[in-house]
Amino acid sequence: MINLSGEARKAVKLLYIGAAVILVVEVVELLAMVLPPHPGVASWRFGLFGITVSRMPMFVLADAMFLAAALVLGHRRTLLTAAALHLALAILVLPAMAFYSLDALLLRRAVRPQIRMSFDLTAVRALTVALVGSLFSFLMFRMIRRATPVSETRGAAQRGIVVGSSQERRTNA
Repeated sequence: MINLSGEARKAVKLLYIGAAVILVVEVVELLAMVLPPHPGVASWRFGLFGITVSRMPMFVLADAMFLAAALVLGHRRTLLTAAALHLALAILVLPAMAFYSLDALLLRRAVRPQIRMSFDLTAVRALTVALVGSLFSFLMFRMIRRATPVSETRGAAQRGIVVGSSQERRTNA
C-alpha cells in the first residue's frame, strides 16, 4: 500500500469506477451481439468465442485499471479475489479453445473455397489471442500473489517462526 493523501486516494478510487464502466459497456455490447443463445449451433459458438476474444483488449484495460487501484490502495482481499478469478480464467480458456477448434473444423467444410484462407486465418488469430489471454491471466495471477502481502501470523508460520509471548508459555505450564 502506498501512503497517499485523501485527495490522491479519491483519485485512485476513480480507477475502480472507470474499470466498472468499461466492463459494463463491454459485457452489454457482447450480450447484444450473442443473444439469444443457441449453444447447440456450431456457428453461434464459433461466433461467441471470436467476438469475446475480439473484446479482450478492453477487458485487459479494465483489468489493469482495477488491479492498479487495488494495489495502490492496498485492498488485499480484492487482490486475492482477482488472483482467483485470473487463475480460473486461465484454466477455463483452454477447454474453450479446444471446443472452438472443433467448431472451426466443423464449419470449415461449409466455407466456400475462395474464402477458406480468410476463415482459417481468423480462426488461428482468435486461438492465438485466446492463448495469449490465458497466459496473461496466469501471469497476472502470479503477479498478484507475489504483490499481495501475507498476513503477519500466516507469514510467520510459513517462515517457521512461532508467534507468541513468553507470558503465554508460563501460564500454560
